[in-house]
Amino acid sequence: MVERIRNEYRRITTGETDNERLSQAELDAYRRQLMLLTVSVVSVVLVLILAIGAYYQYVHLPRQSVAAVNGESISRSDYWDFRRYELLNQINQYQQFAQFMEGEQGQQYLQLAAEADEEFRNVENASIDPMTVDEMINNKILMDALDDFGLEITDEEIDNRVVEFFTGMSIADDDLGPSADPTAEAWATATAEAQEAEMEAEQEAMEEAEAEAEADDEATDDSEATDDADATDDADAADDATADDESADDAELDDAEIEPTPEPEPTPAEAEIRLTAEANQEDHQEFLLDRAGISHDEFVEMFLIPDIAREKIQNHLAEDVATREEQVEASHILVATQDAAQVIYERVTEEDADFAEVAEEQSTDTQTAPNGGELGWFPRGVMVEEFDEVAFDLDVDEISEPFQSDFGWHVILLTDRDDDRPIDLQLLQQRRSQMFSDWLEEKRAEADIETDYEVPDAPEQAPPGQFEPPAGAPQPPQPEMQPDVDMQQEIEIDPDEQDDLFDGDDPFDTVEDDN
Repeated sequence: MVERIRNEYRRITTGETDNERLSQAELDAYRRQLMLLTVSVVSVVLVLILAIGAYYQYVHLPRQSVAAVNGESISRSDYWDFRRYELLNQINQYQQFAQFMEGEQGQQYLQLAAEADEEFRNVENASIDPMTVDEMINNKILMDALDDFGLEITDEEIDNRVVEFFTGMSIADDDLGPSADPTAEAWATATAEAQEAEMEAEQEAMEEAEAEAEADDEATDDSEATDDADATDDADAADDATADDESADDAELDDAEIEPTPEPEPTPAEAEIRLTAEANQEDHQEFLLDRAGISHDEFVEMFLIPDIAREKIQNHLAEDVATREEQVEASHILVATQDAAQVIYERVTEEDADFAEVAEEQSTDTQTAPNGGELGWFPRGVMVEEFDEVAFDLDVDEISEPFQSDFGWHVILLTDRDDDRPIDLQLLQQRRSQMFSDWLEEKRAEADIETDYEVPDAPEQAPPGQFEPPAGAPQPPQPEMQPDVDMQQEIEIDPDEQDDLFDGDDPFDTVEDDN
């Protein structure tokens, strides 16, 4: 082939062959043939290059794996769909935040929205987001683990979750998972009711204080009106009569404006809930899914079904979390140095010493000091190990000698002990969440996970921060709320005192003279 092209080239350029010389017409014909042959070869090469590029971009690259879990691949195509949907949600959230923020903070949210939008438009070429891949890996682990627990997800549960996602209302029987101890639930209910009553009382106190301030202002106005009435009795009498009539009219108007308390609206029927879900689903498809390039069924498979799996496994694991346990009730004082702790220990162990008073004055734990160092009830494992060892070894009303933890130096007063006390609901929820997190971390360690991107190094563990009291610790008292009284009240100056205030010089006279 090469030899043929070489001969053709020699014949066309020189007009000669091995045995004869070509005519001009034949020479032109050979040149056209060579040109067509060259164009054809170049065209074939270009088409081949474009075909290879298109195959790589639209077939090979989307099928590449960004990660694999136990041999099951997570393709770039699935990652792009998942990431695009995440980015669209981020953009919407940042834009909403920016609407409620002013100045620099609002601009920062707009900048974040712009950055997310830029990644959304170029997601195929953007760097892989490790957190997104981690979530997709977790979803695969959750789905695979359902069989290990003998759990399954039914079509009815999927349908219910779709309706709940698009309406915020459930059409299924409420399944709240494992329950807590009834006593703990009663405590939580009583605490919530007490907090609500306290907030209502504070609100009423504020309203009463504002009403009293307004009444004082009105009384001042009435007093001034009475002084003026001494000079003009007839005019004041007419004004009083008019005021009485207006007050009576206002009272009648106020009575007419009082409306009965509306009755709560009934819960929507299932048919209404489903109609709402369908309408919201159409908007979701138009504004999010279509832009992300995924269908509704793909959305359900990517996001909602793994969410159901997570909830089922969480509830299954939560059944093994104890709802009652040995607990102690204690107070503590926290200081920075051993010498300071020793001084405090000697002070609180004196006869008739008030531990709470010393804690309020000296403790550096700003969350418990206002309550006299009260920590409330807590079981083992809530506090740091050094704290547990000392607290659970004390007798009731015994004060510990100073000891050190990562937060500083402590002195503990044990106020009570119970060998079988219900776990506080907030702490119980924390323990259940922690059990699920520990289980998921263990499953990830056991799984064969491969990633096609560089995993960033884990951040160094931060030093211990501020001491955190147990979940059930008493809340510090809130500062008293002051009534919103207008402090810029009108100041009336007696004309007889005006000369004294300005030393006999009327400042307004100066202005008039200047003019």
